Amino acid sequence: MTVSFGFVTIAMGSKAYLEMAVDMALSLRAFHDNPICLICDTTLATPARTDYARVFDVVETLPDDLPAYPAAKFQLSRLLPFDTGFFIDADVLVLAPLDRVIEASRGLPVSVMGSFVAPGTAQRHHNIPVDDLISAFGLTRYFTNHNGAFFYQRKPATEFFEDCAEVFLELLKPAWSRKGFIGNELAFGVVNGRWGIEPMPCDFPVIWPDEMARMEPGYTEKPLLHFIDMPPIPVFRDLMRQADTRRREADLPVVGSEVWLRKGMKSQRTRLSFAGRIQSRIAEAKERANT
Repeated sequence: MTVSFGFVTIAMGSKAYLEMAVDMALSLRAFHDNPICLICDTTLATPARTDYARVFDVVETLPDDLPAYPAAKFQLSRLLPFDTGFFIDADVLVLAPLDRVIEASRGLPVSVMGSFVAPGTAQRHHNIPVDDLISAFGLTRYFTNHNGAFFYQRKPATEFFEDCAEVFLELLKPAWSRKGFIGNELAFGVVNGRWGIEPMPCDFPVIWPDEMARMEPGYTEKPLLHFIDMPPIPVFRDLMRQADTRRREADLPVVGSEVWLRKGMKSQRTRLSFAGRIQSRIAEAKERANT
């Protein structure tokens, strides 16, 4: 018998992602008592089931033949024991309840944060021109998105994720990979452009980098702190203190802040590097326009 609703996360490759998934799940437990499913590769399945059996209600193992990590999210509807689910990336800490986001999303096959982009905007997604994606896949519009957290219903979402997997395989070809980073957001963007599902119908629950920079300890205005950037040091220290406390209360080993610090700093470097490249292109375009 399947469970009507549960949370799900994914950890693959490095054990650091399993440790972050544990901290994410424990932070989630502070607000929700629904079951949590971990989807992981065969490398992490054994430590997940032995060391963290009390953290995850279900551990599912991904097939070994996936073409790349981002494709893992497209296995959700096939692997999960939940009729409906709310996905949260492993590198997220939950700061407040998610009830409002979940209830607002019910009834949609998939509910993802994002917005539609029409042709002719010159916008890029992962450095790939949106107009190229619209043209190549026969879209009338494209869906820029952040899928570090999203709601879905398993049955209607199955076809959606199957479409995403097919598009992702197409995007892995050199003609696309030479243009930019091939993340799962691109496949979500193309397929949601086809399906026309409206964006998550409430304020985005993820704290964006500019909002993160203004955070103070005790912040709860948005529920999800995704380490797509590095929070201010006082906030980071407070969050790590809470994470360590939750582990001790669950009688689990305290691993410390290193995995989170590495993830936050890496994300920050990537974001700043990308922003620098964009500014450089803008400057080059202005220079060409003036010559």
